[in-house]
Amino acid sequence: MEFTCKLLNGHDLARSQSAAQQSRHQVPGRAWGPRFPFAAALACLILPAAAFAQEPLQINAPYHCANGVTYTILECKPYKNDQMCTWREEQNGQVITTAYSLRSQMTGRLKGCTVAAASQKPVTQNPAPLAGNPQALNPSYLKEFPAVDQVLSKLKGSDANDTTNRQLGAFRQLKLVIQDLAGSRWYKNQLTADEKRIYGEYDLAYNKIAQPLNFPLDGYYGRPQFIDTLFKTFSMTQVRAQWEQLNADFAARHATTGGSGQPPPASSQPSTGLPPTNDPTALATRRCLELGGGTLECVGSGLSTGFISFIGVNLDALKPPPITGLRMTGAYKSSSGFTFTFADDFVSVDNCGKLVTASHKYEVQKLMNQFAIKIENEPQAFLIALGPDGRITAPAAATIAGQVIIGYQSQIVETIDRTTNTVVPGSAHTVQVPIYAPKTERCAIGGMAPGPAVPPDNGFLSNIMNAASILFSDGATPPSKENLISPGPRFLGNYASAGGLKFQFRSSSVILDCAQAHVAALYQVTNTTGGVAITVKNGTSPFTLVVQANGSIAGSGTVTVNGRLMTGMNGDTPTFSPTSASCALGALTAAK
Repeated sequence: MEFTCKLLNGHDLARSQSAAQQSRHQVPGRAWGPRFPFAAALACLILPAAAFAQEPLQINAPYHCANGVTYTILECKPYKNDQMCTWREEQNGQVITTAYSLRSQMTGRLKGCTVAAASQKPVTQNPAPLAGNPQALNPSYLKEFPAVDQVLSKLKGSDANDTTNRQLGAFRQLKLVIQDLAGSRWYKNQLTADEKRIYGEYDLAYNKIAQPLNFPLDGYYGRPQFIDTLFKTFSMTQVRAQWEQLNADFAARHATTGGSGQPPPASSQPSTGLPPTNDPTALATRRCLELGGGTLECVGSGLSTGFISFIGVNLDALKPPPITGLRMTGAYKSSSGFTFTFADDFVSVDNCGKLVTASHKYEVQKLMNQFAIKIENEPQAFLIALGPDGRITAPAAATIAGQVIIGYQSQIVETIDRTTNTVVPGSAHTVQVPIYAPKTERCAIGGMAPGPAVPPDNGFLSNIMNAASILFSDGATPPSKENLISPGPRFLGNYASAGGLKFQFRSSSVILDCAQAHVAALYQVTNTTGGVAITVKNGTSPFTLVVQANGSIAGSGTVTVNGRLMTGMNGDTPTFSPTSASCALGALTAAK
């Protein structure tokens, strides 16, 4: 659907509407879903800077416009042949947004507005209110949220790149906390003026940093240790207490198992049995719950399955062939800063001269006591090796083809409220979109050390890993609160035997199916003299599979799968009964 985007300077430009719920120009609030799940944004190309005449701008002086809107230019800094100005928009004494744009673009925006005498008092973004001032902000807990410049000055990392990632993670996390504390008001677009202003300033600061870098994954957002550091650094005691209580209440309402892996105590409401069904939504939801997923995520999983069935489109047929066999995960870094970051289907190359981050296909094979990894590249592919010590050996240098940024193009981004199909007032802000050109660099690589363990990124399987670690722990040691995956070899794909045993391998875990029983388990890939071995932690009865030369996997003996089946509902809490089945291992081949 097409509609017209009218800029404040009076110029009209065609714009395509996004179908996103609220297409904000930001990384989504939680670490959910696919690896690159950036929220859709609506953008209009603005007119070139030369189209506007330069006019003197007064800093910290309110520009009063006929429509009741007031603009205040907070600062302007040199930017190429122009200046980048930060400004605040207010109406009826309430801050609508804080944004930035080129100085040459402000002329049209301020046309017809009258300016008051300039104030000598400097204006700062999101000034931290004085402690003990109860009427400072609405809600009052906002007084604990740090100003943008406080985040930039206090969050420092081990190097410039780590500092950038910490600051990006902080702005994302702080925005999420505002959303969570607002509760249903967030989804109803009923934030207070102070919430909108502070959220907008965080969003603006995030985009300023992330846009030129093509919105990198920061690696800090959503991590418990980083959240703890964030709350402590800025003394957010009240916010922390409310936010953690909110999360605890949510978990209690939607939990399917207690800390011991057993269903929560029965309520006074009678249990309601489940009727037989072939409905894909119901079946997918039940399976998700039986594997240890939470109610909210399992309902979403079931709905998506039901919707695909409803529209009658086989989306699997539209996907590329599934990736099976040996793969890699995690990041590896050389002393020069050159970095490989492995995902299921590609490896990202970072810090190679001035090249921007690029994705390359790769293959993994066993080579004696090492794993040989072939990375596709122009002008030619190159080989690296993962040794038994967990380090990568690579050529001293390699010629890599990629892209560099040669300039930027200005765009205006706005938020669309899908409930009203209208632009959210004051949401417009200017961003700089990179312009790329091809380039080849000769980059030093050499030996590479593995990075830290990270949370898995496998959608549904990732979200049930804590439950899986509870279900399959032997009770000797408590499961970790977060199942981290260390860099190294992994195994992917769906495999089935003639006897009915099925495995669904993902980077984080494997789902075992035998007759009516199914469970999720952790696994490990090792390079042995007898071949590549996959050790599956199946409760107290682990077993080993060996990867065959033809790509199949094989094991010996019998596997007993101890799972559970959903039997009914006790109020709004699912009830389960244990189930068990045994299947012979034998040979398993790749299946859809």
